[in-house]
Amino acid sequence: MKKACFVVVFVCLALLSRAQLNNQKFDDFFVQDSLEDGSRRLSFGVYNLNFLRNNEYFNKHVDGYTLFGAQLLSSLIFQVNPNLKVEAGVFLNKDFGENQFNQIQPMYRLHYSQKKFHFIFGNLKGHLFHNLPEPVFNFERVIQQRQEHGLQFLYTGDKFKLDAWIDWQRATYMQTSQKERIWAGGRLNWKLAGKGRFAMFGEGFLTVLHEGGQIDTSLVGAYSIFNGGAGLSMVYQVSETSAIRRLKLEAWGMQSVNPDREISGFVYTLGYGIYPNFTVGLKWFDVMASWWRGDSFVSQIGGPLYQSFSSNVNNPGRTEQQRNLLIIRFLKDFELAPGTSLTFRVEPVFDLNRNGKMEFSHGIYTNFKFLIPLKKWHEG
Repeated sequence: MKKACFVVVFVCLALLSRAQLNNQKFDDFFVQDSLEDGSRRLSFGVYNLNFLRNNEYFNKHVDGYTLFGAQLLSSLIFQVNPNLKVEAGVFLNKDFGENQFNQIQPMYRLHYSQKKFHFIFGNLKGHLFHNLPEPVFNFERVIQQRQEHGLQFLYTGDKFKLDAWIDWQRATYMQTSQKERIWAGGRLNWKLAGKGRFAMFGEGFLTVLHEGGQIDTSLVGAYSIFNGGAGLSMVYQVSETSAIRRLKLEAWGMQSVNPDREISGFVYTLGYGIYPNFTVGLKWFDVMASWWRGDSFVSQIGGPLYQSFSSNVNNPGRTEQQRNLLIIRFLKDFELAPGTSLTFRVEPVFDLNRNGKMEFSHGIYTNFKFLIPLKKWHEG
């Protein structure tokens, strides 16, 4: 009965109603102009993110804390030909208030493209680019765990888009107690209809987080947690000259499957969630209203607000089977210069299980991305 009600509610919402926050300003992927046949190019890329995110949460389920710092990615990009480029550099992450860097990581990427198909080996075009709903992918990972490493296949057609990846998060070695950790998934987006100012999209995703391995000495067994979902969205571009510029209406239905709950430590085997969003793009800023209704939902990569298990440091092991949240987001991007943006976000959260008690988070971010051509030459 629970499953039937879930499906009915989701279908109704979907038929009424593209999600997700507009995170394009956080893209650290350098794009070069296509080269004529027989030429090569060497470029230097610089990406910088400065962040201040403050979570004012005072409850037993999630923690309140502040993330304040900066990231720097600098790399050399060698465009071998119009289809192949190799990129290598270093990624730095520093929290303000610390004298040392929190992360110093090498960066390497081989990127092969053929028309609408792309293959990436090394550092993925990852994090927010996957465009997953926040219950499945936490926005703060772009600050705390930005680098993803592995394999990725992309298809960017006019009506159909695919992102499939393997993110190797942790390796294991012979005779160590550390288990390997892999996060893999795929996301589809297809344009169902579009005419003039109106467009309609169908979307779906499937991810799996796996911890295991065969050569470690850990006595803990392997486990996998699956997350999947499907959604419909509609976008209407009103006018670029009016007070209301655009409208977006979207709904997701999601499920989590945790078949090895005795090993993973999460008590729920099956979880469900519905996540409708309505966005109004105004002349001055965007307003996005989201409702999350989750039941036994689990995603270790997802935002902690949406989970049925607690991430609060003072309440380990606490569970809240049903999560019922209303989130109102006020969003604004400013273009400071070509390749440089300033982003403001204020996000009140109303816990409908606690008589609409309000807490909130807010953030200020600057993104700087610049590509400097160093040398161009012809083969031979």
